Amino acid sequence: ALALARGDASVARGGSGTLAASTRLAIVRDFATLHVLVADDEAQTVRLKLYASAARAHIDRPTNAAISRTLDRAQQAFDRVEADNQRIRRADFDRLRDGLLWTLGLAAAIVILSTIFTYRALSTSIARRLEALSENTLRFATGQPVGAPDAGDDEIGDVDARFRLFYEMLADREATAARYRILAEQTSDIMFFLDGERVVEANEAAADAYGYTREELRTKTIYDLRIPETHDEVRKIFEHPEEHVKSYETIHRRRDGSQFPVEITLRQADIGGRQINCIVARDVSARQEADGRLRAAVLQANEASRLKSEFVATMSHEIRTPMNAILGMTELLLGTSLDTEQYELATTVHSSGQSLLRIIDDVLDFSKIEAGRLDVEARAFSLTTCVESVALLLASQAQRKGIVLTAFVPPELPKLIVGDDLRVRQILTNLVGNALKFTAAGSIAVVGSILARNATTVSVRIEVRDTGIGLDPSASARLFTAFSQADGSTTRRYGGTGLGLTISKRLVELMGGKIGFTSKRHIGSTFWFELPFHIATEQPLTLQALSCGRVLVADVSRPARDITTAYLRAWGVDVDVAGSQDEIERLCSDRAALGTPYALAFIDISLAPSDSATLRRRIGKASGTTYVPVVLTSAFDSNEIGRDAVRDGFSGLLIKPLRQSLLFDCLSTFAGAKDLAPSVHEPDRISAMKSLAAVSPVDVPERDVASIKSLGHVLLVEDNPVNQRVGRKQLEKIGYTVTCADNGRIAVDALQRDRYDIVFMDLQMPEMDGLTATRTIRRNELGTGKHVPIVALTADASADDRTKCLASGMDDYLAKPVAIPELRAALERSLRVSA
Repeated sequence: ALALARGDASVARGGSGTLAASTRLAIVRDFATLHVLVADDEAQTVRLKLYASAARAHIDRPTNAAISRTLDRAQQAFDRVEADNQRIRRADFDRLRDGLLWTLGLAAAIVILSTIFTYRALSTSIARRLEALSENTLRFATGQPVGAPDAGDDEIGDVDARFRLFYEMLADREATAARYRILAEQTSDIMFFLDGERVVEANEAAADAYGYTREELRTKTIYDLRIPETHDEVRKIFEHPEEHVKSYETIHRRRDGSQFPVEITLRQADIGGRQINCIVARDVSARQEADGRLRAAVLQANEASRLKSEFVATMSHEIRTPMNAILGMTELLLGTSLDTEQYELATTVHSSGQSLLRIIDDVLDFSKIEAGRLDVEARAFSLTTCVESVALLLASQAQRKGIVLTAFVPPELPKLIVGDDLRVRQILTNLVGNALKFTAAGSIAVVGSILARNATTVSVRIEVRDTGIGLDPSASARLFTAFSQADGSTTRRYGGTGLGLTISKRLVELMGGKIGFTSKRHIGSTFWFELPFHIATEQPLTLQALSCGRVLVADVSRPARDITTAYLRAWGVDVDVAGSQDEIERLCSDRAALGTPYALAFIDISLAPSDSATLRRRIGKASGTTYVPVVLTSAFDSNEIGRDAVRDGFSGLLIKPLRQSLLFDCLSTFAGAKDLAPSVHEPDRISAMKSLAAVSPVDVPERDVASIKSLGHVLLVEDNPVNQRVGRKQLEKIGYTVTCADNGRIAVDALQRDRYDIVFMDLQMPEMDGLTATRTIRRNELGTGKHVPIVALTADASADDRTKCLASGMDDYLAKPVAIPELRAALERSLRVSA
């Protein structure tokens, strides 16, 4: 505008003030328009001046003087007009300039003022926010809580947000570090950090342990804290620290030079770009002293346990030796002709001896439980034989109390399974013995069942059901507790140590099973246990179907009838069942009417008249035949019953509880068998006739009692004269001839001279013990093809003793005292194997 006012030909450019762009453009446009107008007037004036000059030149000519004067006047008039116009234009321009200057000044003032106000407002807000950020930074630096966050979304707000993130992360790390500092200071473990080999930090426990102040520790190296003998170890650790992350033990030394053992754990960490070793050490002096005392105590306890076990084993052996004589002689005495009083006295002695023997066994096993030496073995055995042998062993007790004892194992059970038959037998003996103790009348049934089976394993449940006194629910909590019985009063009627169930429970658990019971007061109890077994890879031959006619089973005891019937039907035999004499005659009449008389009859002795001829005539008449073989079954075993059965013409006598093998032998002998195979329900069966003779001292009618003496020749090796006499009497009662040897050396010489079917060998004897004698006999047999069965007959009753016997070359093992049924079973097992 000023340039235009000065008459410059150019227009000034717009500035870069703070006015709005539209305002600046409008002002420039107005100036441009004014410039164009003025420029046009000036151009026209110039043209007029040129025309005037040209006209003046032309008028200056003489001929044109008048015109020239006229033009001069016109020129003057024009100049006056032009001067007036110039004044008018100048005045208009000055007014426009002044207006523009005022407008520009006012706009500039407004821009300046608004800029000032805006700057001050912005600078105040920014300053306030920056001041808050600075104050929060100062608070954070001094450990004070920071204020509210900045809500802006500009650069300052972003800086504040980042600051707060950093603050939270650092505060969390500070809290974590504080916790670790507290742990490091409060722990009794020694903690220090190493930069290379130099200690850079240590806790108070380290200062106390080594006898230095913490400042002094920072001047030490790791070698100053170690005994010289371990310096090479330190260098190796630092070379390969990853191999020493786990704890290891070494020796450190204190300021005064004393040494102490420590357990070290080494860790590496990157702190501030440097590898720092963190060492945690624990003074294990007290622990090593405690460990030493503990080891000494353990050794002492083990020695005490060993001595106790040896003492218990010795006492067991010493007690069993005379107990063998007591029980054996009373058993033999009970088989002779006694009057009523004599029989009761002998029975009392025998029963008391068996009770004492059970106590000895319980104490011996419980001592093993306490010492943690109660083990189980795995070998192939027949569960059927195991169950039946226990029932047979305890049958005499049941007979004396008038209790019907039965045993049943499902015929479909695998013939041989793998397990510890001795422990299974022990559990069964405990449970059946308890049932006999608490049952005054009625029955006891041992029943086996299959829970599950596949190609390699089978799970079996065995129940012992009785009709005894039953248990209160409150007794269940302490029933399997050592030295505890359901009746804990001082006037209890029943004796015992209270260890039987405890031992049974432990044995079942060791074999991977479980045990329990159900009971109702005054009704009876059922104790059960479940065990898993592997099925033996080699199984004996299976029974073939029996080819015979229908069989009659008559018994007043329903459990006994059911068991016999189940066995016979499993072998493919058609069976009719009777529970009284009337039913026997009715069933026989029905068979006669159909023209199919019975091929064989099993009749309980209580249903048979005293004259067997009468019974056979009745059955024959009713059946329409002249002869039906009748086998008596009896829960009582005595010479009188056997002789009477033979005299009265019965075909045989089976003692209950019936054994599968003997029942099958009897059936196959009298009814005939199709492709008769060896019995696998009891693999140790000798033969049908011999088994019948082994069950009782009677045989089939064609054989007399005297002929039983030819069953075999036994060598009894025993140094105790009383036990010699007991063993001789028992074996002779079964039907064997016996030769006695006083020690192992005599036995070895006897076997070199004579032939024996079986040897019963004691272990502890003078000159040569039983184990040495057995090994000598086995060496002498090498190359000869001979093998005489040797059965250990000893008062050493532990599982270790049994293992040693079998390892020496013995075939079987019996612990004294031995009852006649156990001798029979051992004879059958050994002779069956030798055959």
